[in-house]
Amino acid sequence: MTIKDLLKLNIFNRLEAEILLAFLLSTSKEDIASHPEKEITTKIANKFKRLVKQRKRNYPLAYILGYKDFYNLNLKVNKHVLVPRPETEIMIDFLLKYTRKNKHSNFNFLDIGTGSGAIIIALAKNLEENIYLNSNFLATDISSRALKIANYNLKKYNLTSKIKLQKSDLLKHVKLSYFNTSSKLIITANLPYLTPQETKSEPSISREPKLALQAGKDGLKLYKRLFKMIHSKNLNNFILICEINPHQENSIKSLQKNYLKDINIKTKILKDLSGLTRFLIIEK
Repeated sequence: MTIKDLLKLNIFNRLEAEILLAFLLSTSKEDIASHPEKEITTKIANKFKRLVKQRKRNYPLAYILGYKDFYNLNLKVNKHVLVPRPETEIMIDFLLKYTRKNKHSNFNFLDIGTGSGAIIIALAKNLEENIYLNSNFLATDISSRALKIANYNLKKYNLTSKIKLQKSDLLKHVKLSYFNTSSKLIITANLPYLTPQETKSEPSISREPKLALQAGKDGLKLYKRLFKMIHSKNLNNFILICEINPHQENSIKSLQKNYLKDINIKTKILKDLSGLTRFLIIEK
């Protein structure tokens, strides 16, 4: 059987099929596309068919491959972490510009709900050298299994001595000393923001961990708790960037006004490449 014959039998998404076959053959999808006449062994053909069945049952391509590309990184992922999304890269772009603009400041980075570690690793790998050297990095998650994946990715990029991992429910177990410094605190939060109904109605995410997707009836349960914690710790000199669902803009602004109503707070909305509201930025 040739590549061409195999792809004819199993087309559900041509590009993804080529990626899966390239994965099994340890080659590139470009090589697959340019050599359709190449013979495939029965063993490889059977493995390919099994992977296609998995994909058709809504297993994310990244889980099948065991990795996901994000901001020029190649990160290990599995069923215990959310698959990093391309729109989250906008958060990295914003913060890299922010730190360059404020390059004379010292920074403490805190990534809440780190999952695979995508956000904090991308930041650490792309910051200007002087900012990187003078900054502290902490990533938290409530899931021990997620932290294992994050730790694997830290090791891969030689960042275990720079980025600290901690099991924590939002800010609950973060030491006060991390907040009470003269450094600007940069908090990144790509927390679960879907409702149970939204999770049920979207088959493409059915295999991803609900712990990383769902957050109560309005999807903002965790952001409400986070804002309360920030208020109770009386945090100053920080910037918080939250990823949200576009339709949650007004609701999360109301939460911010209820729990973070200091007159010195500045807020900003950041949109994704489709022009949809994607991030709320709060600075004090």
